[in-house]
Amino acid sequence: MVLPSSDIWQLFDIEKTDKKSKAVCKFCCFKYAFPNATRMTNHILNQCSKCTLEIKQKYGNQKKKKVTKISC
Repeated sequence: MVLPSSDIWQLFDIEKTDKKSKAVCKFCCFKYAFPNATRMTNHILNQCSKCTLEIKQKYGNQKKKKVTKISC
């Protein structure tokens, strides 16, 4: 499994089985069978109760910076 460049992957371990890989949250051990950076970021920001406030703020600020509206 090739990891994308998103920093969010640093907060998850990769658990490999025979045919599949899962992303496992380092804080609460929640497993994603089909991981992607958006779902993993949402998990850290909204669902993970064991993640520190400092980390939530870091990834919350990164998410806000990426949102840009383009007028047509």
